[in-house]
This record gives sequence, C-alpha cells and structure tokens, in this order.
Amino acid sequence: MHELSLAQGIIQVIQEELEKRKENGTVRKINLRVGKLSFVEPEALLFSFGFCSKETECENAELVIEKVPFACKCQDCGENFQPEKAVFECPNCKSCRIKILSGEEFYIDSFEIE
Repeated sequence: MHELSLAQGIIQVIQEELEKRKENGTVRKINLRVGKLSFVEPEALLFSFGFCSKETECENAELVIEKVPFACKCQDCGENFQPEKAVFECPNCKSCRIKILSGEEFYIDSFEIE
C-alpha cells in the first residue's frame, strides 16, 4: 500500500511550505491532482492521510482528490484519445507512436490555511 508513504509525503511537503512561508496556521483543505496512471487508490489515500495527519497542521484538513483522465495523442495522425485500457495504440490509424498527455500526475495543486 504505497498510499501510506504518499500521505506522509503530502504532509511533509505542506509542513515544509508552511515553514518556508513562515505561516502558523491549520491547514483546512488540500487539493490534489491524481492521474489515472498513478495507480493511487483514493479511498486508501484518504484513510492513510487521516491516520498520518494526526497531531500535525494537517489534522482535520479536507483532502480533495481531482482525478485526471488518461489522455494520449498519436504522433503519426494527430488523433487525441482517451484509452479505456492501457493499450498504447491509436484508435484511428493503429499506430503505436503515442504520446501521453495526461494521467501520470500526482501533485498538490493548492492548499488553504486558517
């Protein structure tokens, strides 16, 4: 379950950012962007975050997970598409020369403090 280490990392990044900004406050909300290809289980991440955030500035913070779809572009015909499965083949021309446009993301988009 790599979600536990991801939750710890989120908290660490937030704490470092608060320190850098010299902010003393409680984190109310954390907005994440999580791509489909990151293979993060949102429920497991929420559970892990709740456990790891106890007695930190992030305790009781709302963790909002925006799911980013898997999107590709064919480098031969230019077709943009969203594969249903991890099949790297253009549905238009059947080329395997595919560029991933989105779906690999995992980052903190923003956070709010009070």
